[in-house]
Amino acid sequence: MSNSFDVTPSAPRPQPPSDAPPIPSSSAAGTSAAGEGMRRCPYCAEEIRAEAIKCRFCGERVEPTVSAHQPLPAPPSIPAPPTAPFVNAPPPSGPPAGSFGSPGDPLPPVRSAPVKQLPTKPASSDGSDSIWVGVVALIVIAGLIWWGISALVGGSEPLPSVVGTRLDVAIDNLKDAGYDHEVIGGGTFGVLDESAWTVCAQDPAPGVETDDPVELVVDRTCGPSAGGAGPPVDPGGDAAVAVIPNVVGMDLQAAQDTLQAAGFYNLRSHDATGQNRFQVADRNWVVVSQTPQPGLQTSTDVLIDLGAKKIGE
Repeated sequence: MSNSFDVTPSAPRPQPPSDAPPIPSSSAAGTSAAGEGMRRCPYCAEEIRAEAIKCRFCGERVEPTVSAHQPLPAPPSIPAPPTAPFVNAPPPSGPPAGSFGSPGDPLPPVRSAPVKQLPTKPASSDGSDSIWVGVVALIVIAGLIWWGISALVGGSEPLPSVVGTRLDVAIDNLKDAGYDHEVIGGGTFGVLDESAWTVCAQDPAPGVETDDPVELVVDRTCGPSAGGAGPPVDPGGDAAVAVIPNVVGMDLQAAQDTLQAAGFYNLRSHDATGQNRFQVADRNWVVVSQTPQPGLQTSTDVLIDLGAKKIGE
């Protein structure tokens, strides 16, 4: 079996007719009526792009007249704007450049801004300002010395007697003598109006000097001999007279029972530690002081104040 091939020569490539009009050159084609960048196909005379390699009308391959990769033209250079000389520059001062900088050459002078002087008050020629300053300093020093001595020494006078006076008057007398005070009593709501209360007893006794606050036992009214010992007092009328028993060392409940059994019912108690605690359970408190002092024969209407502490304190 033999293979046979029918090889038929291809049709010759058509050539442009001899009487065809001449094809314009690439430069002419680029400037044809079709516009810049166009040319005519040499086979069908149709307008195609200058860089085309195949005619889109007849399908024949053509040689491009413009490279597809032709580089773009360089952008035009923009000249730099002319620079004008700086007319506001200050004129150079000092020695010319290069005249100093070597060892031993003097440095240029430094210019400093002028300093504005503030107006000042002229000093007094007679020295009155200095005198006033000295007087004020002496007053301040004297006040500090007086305050320090008063704080260290305490009361500078013997303790005055204020028993039987109004509470406000008693406080003023103690302050004038240089003593502080502590009010004991005053009812459920305390002392609201000092002029409505009377001092029934004081501790320490009058005539001594102390640095501690003076305790003032107050009530609305006091017995005839409240706050001090003395001969039996006739209360007058139907008022009874009795001797105050000694209840120091008893629990508060037993002390109150003892005083009431002796006829004294005007009783009051306070926290002897100064913490102002209420004596809710009287049997938990022990009496450490009582005013007026025990053994005094006086009216049963006198106020008896008991100072107490919690048992074990």
